[in-house]
Amino acid sequence: MSKPQAPALAHRTLRAHAHCAPAALTQLPLPLGVAPISLDDLLGEQNAPVLAALRAGINQPRALWVHGSQGSGKTHLLRAYAGLLAEHAQSVRLIDAKLGLEPDLLESTLGLDSILIDGVHAWAGPAQAELSLFQLINRHVHDQQKLLVLSANAPALSLPWQLQDLRSRLTQCSSFGLTLLHEDDLVRALRARAAAHGAELDDAVCAWMLSHYSRDPGTLLNMIEPMERAAMAEKRRLTLPFVRSYLRSHAQSGPAASQHA
Repeated sequence: MSKPQAPALAHRTLRAHAHCAPAALTQLPLPLGVAPISLDDLLGEQNAPVLAALRAGINQPRALWVHGSQGSGKTHLLRAYAGLLAEHAQSVRLIDAKLGLEPDLLESTLGLDSILIDGVHAWAGPAQAELSLFQLINRHVHDQQKLLVLSANAPALSLPWQLQDLRSRLTQCSSFGLTLLHEDDLVRALRARAAAHGAELDDAVCAWMLSHYSRDPGTLLNMIEPMERAAMAEKRRLTLPFVRSYLRSHAQSGPAASQHA
């Protein structure tokens, strides 16, 4: 039996640098009014090397490749990282490669400090997509020495790249595999997220959420704030009956947010 889908949330487009995000560009949505999730909460102790590389990339730009299975939190990780880069006054663009190649990719990313591309495995195979990625890496990383982070569902060289020059470039990326968070890490992250909003989650609530929803950390953590707001409006606590009722009544009818990996 499939798990219930996460509650629907209003969305807004990330615009860390206004002049580089015209309306025509494809960008990943962020939940409206939801405070940024920390990289620490998303990654846990077992992903410490990834966290260290991302933090170092703020001041020491390079090309990073982050790969992981479905539900490992790649999409939410890049969203959180984009917010962190923006806090450091960097112009940043977050691109969803799974939605296809933008015809003006090179022009639209010109002058940015940082470029993050989620689901770049979708560009392995199509000739124009591979050529555009190759040109982007050459200009942004090798010529301008700026930060590029690519996420995918597998290590770079295990994907079916046809352009050999691109394969060569990708071998120069620092590569990191994401490990799925253990249950204890997810519980700690959920409680920390709730505490940041002045709320508490007991063992029963955490166990129910983990057994009924995707264990993708970003999806779980983004559920806390709207629940806490609803509980506050009704002058209630985040008890299991309230959480169960709220999430069931707000389940979305479209694709679940947990499908972002």
